[in-house]
Amino acid sequence: MKSQRMTIATRMITEITDRQNQIVEMLQQNYFLIVEELTEYFQLTSQTIRHDLNALHHHDIGRHRHGCVKRHKPVFDHTKFEPITHIRG
Repeated sequence: MKSQRMTIATRMITEITDRQNQIVEMLQQNYFLIVEELTEYFQLTSQTIRHDLNALHHHDIGRHRHGCVKRHKPVFDHTKFEPITHIRG
């Protein structure tokens, strides 16, 4: 019984939900998101949002700090890449 609970808990931690994917997409557009705004947007409690943010933190996607989440890794958009045409020396 205990191992079954551990398996369920582990699965919950390692899988990213659709809502968490939405938060990731929002983080790609914004450097940080405020927990209170996320609770209003998703119509959920702050505890549920913090759980999602902690899961993203666990996956090294975002850093949950003091009422907000910050994008951890920079988002690289290759469509906006401009090649270097000269080198300063």
